[in-house]
Amino acid sequence: MGGIFGALLLAQLCLQPGAVEDGLAVVHGKGGARRPKGALALSKDIERRVVEAGGNTQGVMVASLSWQSADDLDLHVLLPGGQEISYKQKKLGSIELDVDMCVQGRHSSKCTDRPVENIVFDDEPAEGRYKIFVQNFNYHLNTLPENMQVARMQEGVKTSKEERELRLSQNRPVLFDLLLKVHGEKKLFQGLCTPTGKTLASSDVLVMEFDYDPSQERITPIFEATAAPECTTYAEKLLLAGPEARALPRPDARPAAVPKAAGATRPKRSASSKSGKGSKGADAKHAALQAIRGSTREALATKPVSALRALLVDLGTSCKGCTEKSDFVERLLAPQ
Repeated sequence: MGGIFGALLLAQLCLQPGAVEDGLAVVHGKGGARRPKGALALSKDIERRVVEAGGNTQGVMVASLSWQSADDLDLHVLLPGGQEISYKQKKLGSIELDVDMCVQGRHSSKCTDRPVENIVFDDEPAEGRYKIFVQNFNYHLNTLPENMQVARMQEGVKTSKEERELRLSQNRPVLFDLLLKVHGEKKLFQGLCTPTGKTLASSDVLVMEFDYDPSQERITPIFEATAAPECTTYAEKLLLAGPEARALPRPDARPAAVPKAAGATRPKRSASSKSGKGSKGADAKHAALQAIRGSTREALATKPVSALRALLVDLGTSCKGCTEKSDFVERLLAPQ
């Protein structure tokens, strides 16, 4: 069955060669295609967080929603016949919404730094047409993840006005990813977002519509979403507004010339400076690590290759054999 499902996805979804790997099909958004290696890591991470939240990822069909803010996103699955599984009706027979996060935001309900929601079909789904969509039920204060808050407090760094506007106002989209698994075969939708300033039904984003045939255990896609420019633009703004990005030197920047005083002599360089292991190098590496840890894969993919290469230099490493932007992104996201 796996080969049939994989071939169907390649033929009907018009994915690029290599976009199906180890049972995972990737929908490339307009924000930049990613290599399956990165998508596989993301899909495993989503499933891990669902399990940690008490959800079931081992059903016949599983839809898992992932996002990185405190807003109350809701996952909906419209079933053949018109019934719907969502927060309004969490269980119907063997179908269940078993993880529902951020109902009241990060301060008064279950809402982790990287929330998830999960709908699982324990038994064979019925034949017919399905629709999966995501809704922004309500905006909540999009506070920074706890690890970033602690790091900024230790460094005495304050959130900029621009970043507060991007995180705290309702004049913004909400970024999300969605993982669909059918009989073990996975399909990942990356870099989507809800419309700016919209909530409830006006914020609905149809992610996928498909027909399911239980006799062949396969789906026939009717519609699938790709990331709109609004999603990519917001992710880039969020990254560039952070202090980690502002602290990074621009790749094309050159230090200003300092007039040499009469009779002055150039100070001798210490051994640590000669070897490139001085405090400046440590500071640059620290800033680079902070920038990467505070960034999403989507945000990194929007940066020019020169900026990604500069981050690698600050980390004291390189990306030998890298030819595509996605190669540099994956190298930056690798454990340091």
